[in-house]
Amino acid sequence: MKQKQFKKFIETEIKILDDEKYYEGINRNCDPGQEFIENLIAKKAGLWRSCWDSSCCKFCAFWVKCGKSFKKDCKEFESDNESEDELES
Repeated sequence: MKQKQFKKFIETEIKILDDEKYYEGINRNCDPGQEFIENLIAKKAGLWRSCWDSSCCKFCAFWVKCGKSFKKDCKEFESDNESEDELES
């Protein structure tokens, strides 16, 4: 994975972690803490990476808005030419 693609994936992963931590905090009625995040990464990071790799989100200009949905096909897809150019180099 090239640098721009990797940066996009990491930023998407952070958004997922923030959401998961927020909803777990609501369920527990407290901050689930660092251990929750570490366990979540250990359990799900590989899955998130494979989903990202097979999604069209990594090439989309709107990845910030909805990249964490890991869509394989999207009617709102608009090419992010910088990401595709990175693959050619």
